[in-house]
Amino acid sequence: MPFFEKHFTTLFWVFCSLFVLQMWLCSGNLAPYAVTLNNPHLINDQGGYLNLEGDTNLKEQGCYYIANYDHKHYIANYRLVDGKPKEQWDWAYLSRRPLLYMIAFPFMKMFGFLGGGFVMALLLNIGMLAWFTRWVKKRWGATAAIVGLILLSSYPATMYWSGLPYPHILITACTLLLTILMYKVYETDNLKTIAWCSLAAGISFLAYDTYIFFFPAFGLLLLLQKKWKAIPISVLLMALPVGLWIWFLSDKLAPNASGNTDIYSNIINAYLKATPEVLWANLKKLPGVLATTFSGAAYFYLALFFAAVIIVGLLTKSIKLELPFWALAIAMLTVFVFNNMAPYYEGWQMRGDWISRIYQPEIALILLLVFSVVKNWQEKGKKILTKALLVVVAVVFLFNARINVAPAYGDYSIVKHHYNFYLHGFPETMEQNLEKHGRRPLWICP
Repeated sequence: MPFFEKHFTTLFWVFCSLFVLQMWLCSGNLAPYAVTLNNPHLINDQGGYLNLEGDTNLKEQGCYYIANYDHKHYIANYRLVDGKPKEQWDWAYLSRRPLLYMIAFPFMKMFGFLGGGFVMALLLNIGMLAWFTRWVKKRWGATAAIVGLILLSSYPATMYWSGLPYPHILITACTLLLTILMYKVYETDNLKTIAWCSLAAGISFLAYDTYIFFFPAFGLLLLLQKKWKAIPISVLLMALPVGLWIWFLSDKLAPNASGNTDIYSNIINAYLKATPEVLWANLKKLPGVLATTFSGAAYFYLALFFAAVIIVGLLTKSIKLELPFWALAIAMLTVFVFNNMAPYYEGWQMRGDWISRIYQPEIALILLLVFSVVKNWQEKGKKILTKALLVVVAVVFLFNARINVAPAYGDYSIVKHHYNFYLHGFPETMEQNLEKHGRRPLWICP
């Protein structure tokens, strides 16, 4: 649409500003990943734990914030990068995710563990949003790019993690990066380009465990395109960064196996003991779990929007999806089936809709489908449908923005969306924590 072409840059900065505001209002004590926990940890602005004894007056603790239970493991990663003594970090079991701390290290030195991590999260997410939006504009047009920008600027799954300096704050950014890289691989036969894209993907896997979806997606994409020579090159280079990091750590870490690190070996062992009756029972549950998991990971409104676009797109014969979409969709569905068909096993569970958050990269599938439909409608001159979609996008933005900012002004009715995304506490804990510790974003002290 001419309006979006003319005002593209202005709209980009408007929605980036709204994105920053929402991120800030999901930081500090308002960080959903921590405030939804019962009795969360308390830390100072440098990331250190508060030393609380007896009836400690919290108001005398200065500027303190709420943290997730895994805080100690992530500050251990920072200490590793900072060159601290081995005993300060070699016990941590999440050291496979060091990239944020490598990139954010100068900022954490300047602004502290919390402040530096948050500033880096802002810069990386806005930078990726800029690249992704420009890329979409070039490939699907300005209208599709603005639609993606609006939806991403209030995406609650990004905000859920954004207030804490943990690797999760890069999940959305890495998903967008990996989507771009998949298309670059899809569109070229040049082995050198495929190699560089694969290496970049592998480096991004040091940020978070998105490799569980994108590693097989890249491989499947090359397989479907019959790029036989590229497959071993791509697989090797995607695995190389994580492999080198694990090798680097191999003689530096204490034995640190945990329910987190042993997840997939536990699932495989469970399959070895499977019976037909158990597999059939789990199979019957799959459709319901898939629906609730997809909805939870998309924070409901995006899932509803996705379903509506599919229906209208099918009715208007406007859905034309390319191989990268199908490669990623098949990879994600395969992981979902693998997780949820498994018989019961001890330890951390990857089954069920309580942990929808691991499927957060589905945002790429939602956006790719919408881009396809928008471009098709514009090519066919379906202006009414395009305008109607833009109205719905604006409504989705408002509903999602409310999820992000409502706790800051004392509205806790939105907490159900966070629990559908990741059920790791009780519905009443957000209100209890904020009323006790204050509705304070980062840099606002008692």
